[in-house]
Amino acid sequence: MATARKKRMDSIRPSKKTTLKKKSQNEIDLGTEGVVLESREPVPAETFMVKKKIKTSFKEYARRHWFWLHYVIKILFLFVCLFFVMNYFDRTDIVVSPHVAYKEIEDSVFIYKNPKEGQLGFDIIALSENISESLVAQGQREKKSKATGTVVLYNRYSNEPQRLLPETRFLSAGGHVFRLSGGDLIIPGKTDDSPGSIEATILAEKEGSEYNIDSTDFTLPGFKDAGLIEKYNGIYAVSVKKFHGGFVGSEPYITEDQKSELEKKLKTELLQRLQKNINQEKTKDFMLLKDSGRVVFKDSQTTFEENGTEGEITQGATIFGLLIGYDQLIEYIKKNYLDIPEGEEVSFWEEQSFDLALTHSDLFDYTTSNQSSISIVGKPFFSWDVDVDQLKESLLSRDKLNTETLLKANNSIDTAEIKIRPFWRKTISDELDRIRVEIIE
Repeated sequence: MATARKKRMDSIRPSKKTTLKKKSQNEIDLGTEGVVLESREPVPAETFMVKKKIKTSFKEYARRHWFWLHYVIKILFLFVCLFFVMNYFDRTDIVVSPHVAYKEIEDSVFIYKNPKEGQLGFDIIALSENISESLVAQGQREKKSKATGTVVLYNRYSNEPQRLLPETRFLSAGGHVFRLSGGDLIIPGKTDDSPGSIEATILAEKEGSEYNIDSTDFTLPGFKDAGLIEKYNGIYAVSVKKFHGGFVGSEPYITEDQKSELEKKLKTELLQRLQKNINQEKTKDFMLLKDSGRVVFKDSQTTFEENGTEGEITQGATIFGLLIGYDQLIEYIKKNYLDIPEGEEVSFWEEQSFDLALTHSDLFDYTTSNQSSISIVGKPFFSWDVDVDQLKESLLSRDKLNTETLLKANNSIDTAEIKIRPFWRKTISDELDRIRVEIIE
C-alpha cells in the first residue's frame, strides 16, 4: 500500500494496456489509429506505402498561378494583334540592277551646219577677248609734223555761194600761213545782213611747234594778190580753238623688237585665256570637237600718254570652235550603232567617253563651210531604262518565287532582289504605294 500511495503522490498514472487483436492474413496495420484496409487481392508483405492520387481543376490551377498566367495571356494577345497589323500593313522592297553594256565605236561621219532628219548637225561658237599691257617706249626717232585746226569761213561778199579751191592759203593775224585741207569748199551766200558760213580744216604750210597758235582771225591773201579787194575784205575766217600737232624734233616710240616681244607675250596669254573660255562651253549639253578651235589675232594697237613716253599696247583675238549637242549625238549613236529591241530605251552613263575630232581641221572655213567630216572614237557605257511605274503594276499580288524568275527573264534587268515584310508573306503587296522599287546604277 505504501508503494502505491507513493506513486499516486508523484502524479504518475499507470498507462492503459492495449491489446492488439491478431490480424488476419488480409489485413495490414497502417498506423496507431487502427485504420484497416481491405484488399480483394493479397498484398505482398514487402509493400508498406500507398501513394494518394489528387485531382485539381483548371479553375483552381489558374487561381493558384494567376500572377504569371495573366502575363502569358497578354503576351499571346499582343503577338496575335501584331501579326494581324503587320500582315495588313505589308510592304515590298524590290532592288533592281538594270542591264548594262559597253559599245566600241570607231567611225567617220559627216556633220552639217543645217542638218536634215537623220543627219548630225553642228554649231559654231566664237569668243573674243582683248588684253592690254602698259609699256615705256625704248626708242627715239626724228619727227616732223604740221599743225592743224578748224576755222569758220564767213561770206559777206555776195548772196551767191563762193567756191574755194584746194590748197587755198589762209594768213593768220600773226603771219602764219595755212592751207585748205581736203578738196573744194563752197561757202554759202549771205542772206540780208547775215553772212553765209561753213567750217573747214586748215593745215600749216610748214612743220614746227610755232604753228600751234591760239584762236585768231584769218584772211585769204590770194584774193588780194588777184586784185579782188572787195572779195578779199568780204571773205575771211576765224579759228574755233587752238591749233595742235606742229612738231620738229625727236619722239619716243616702241621699236619693232619691243613691239614683237610684247605681241608674242600677249598672244600667248590671250590664247590660254580663249582656250580656257571655250573649254568652259563644253557642258552636259554640248561637246566641243577636238582640234576645232582656231584663233584669229587682230592687229595690236599702241597708245601713248601726253608725255609721249608711257603708254599701253592692246592685243585682241577671236577663237572659233565647233559644238555638237549631246542629245543629238546620243540619238544618232542609238539609231546607227545600237541594236535596241522595239519598246526598250537605253541611257548613256559616260557621254564624256566619246572623242570627237575634225578629220580635216585645216580645210574647214568657219565663214563659208556648211559641212565637214569628223571621227567618232570611244567606248561608251550605257544601261537599259527601267519603267518603275509599269514594273510595280505588273508585280501586284504576284508570288515571290515566280516574280524573281520573271524579273530575271526581263531583258532590261540584270539582277533583282525582292524583300517582303512581314517575312512570313509569300506574295507581293496588292497596293502600289506599298511597293518600293530601287534602281542601283
